This record gives sequence, structure tokens and C-alpha cells, in this order.
Amino acid sequence: MDRKMFIIAAVLSCCLIFSVVSATTTTPAGNATNVTKVVKTTTPTTTSTGNVTSTAKIAQPTQPANTTTVAKILTAPKVISITPSSGTLGNKVAFNVTGSDFDKTAKVYLETEVKNKTKTIEAAKNTVVSNSLISGNFKMPTNVPAGDWNVVVKQNGKESSTPVKFTIKE
Repeated sequence: MDRKMFIIAAVLSCCLIFSVVSATTTTPAGNATNVTKVVKTTTPTTTSTGNVTSTAKIAQPTQPANTTTVAKILTAPKVISITPSSGTLGNKVAFNVTGSDFDKTAKVYLETEVKNKTKTIEAAKNTVVSNSLISGNFKMPTNVPAGDWNVVVKQNGKESSTPVKFTIKE
């Protein structure tokens, strides 16, 4: 083998060769789809006759070209009512909240404003029964003001804004 051929073979053996193959395929539904595949060749080898050979491997796609990903749009929950609509300080109150767009992460709270600060009571336990019903209970503290509190459902960074009231009695 002459010196030039030896140098070319040595340079090629130090490099990996990449190429891009483009094609148009047809999905089972008959839609044409452009597909681009990256082809990576293994390190070239030199035979005793001086010919350079290589093997090509085609990367296979991980999913079909006609796959669609659908993102779920997160909506704010809506509260329609709470039953019962009142409870007494220091007691435990079992409740049902009806509404819509509840998901498994929903949590129920009672909130009120006291001297420009929000006071919050979180349900001690709540279970999302369906996308329109949450059951649970509140342990009513003794150190909060009596009066009307807003029922708020929070989930996925969103919260209900419907003005549903729960009355805490002394």
C-alpha cells in the first residue's frame, strides 16, 4: 500500500462517520410523513488489498412517526356547595363538597380575612370521590373567629373562586 493510501486509511480509522438519510413514508392512515434518520458508521477498516470498508447501522425511532402526544389542560376546580354549611368551634365536622373539575390532588380549606391576614383551616382528611364530589372532615379549632368562612378547593396550583360560605358558630 502506498503512503497516501495508508494516511487516508489512518485518518478514516480515527473518525466516526455520520450521515443523514431523508425519506418520505406513508402511515397506515395514508398520511405522508417525512422521516429523517441518522446513520452512524462504525470505524472503517483497511483490508490487505488497500480497500476501505465500513458497516452502516441505522438508528431506529423509539415511536412511530404518526404518534401524537396530548397535553391535559389543568382547569381550576369549581365549588357549588358544602354540606353541612356550618359547624361549632372545637368540634369535628364531616362534610361533602360538590362542584366540578376536581382531581385526585384536590384539598379543601376554609379561609377568612382577619385584620388583612388570611386565616386558613385545612381539612384534616379529604377524599376525592369523583370529579364532582369531595368528602372529608374538619377539626374546628377553638382559637379562630366565629362567622362566615369561604370554602376553597386547591389543586395543581389552581384554586376555586366560587363564593361558597361555611359558618363557624361559637
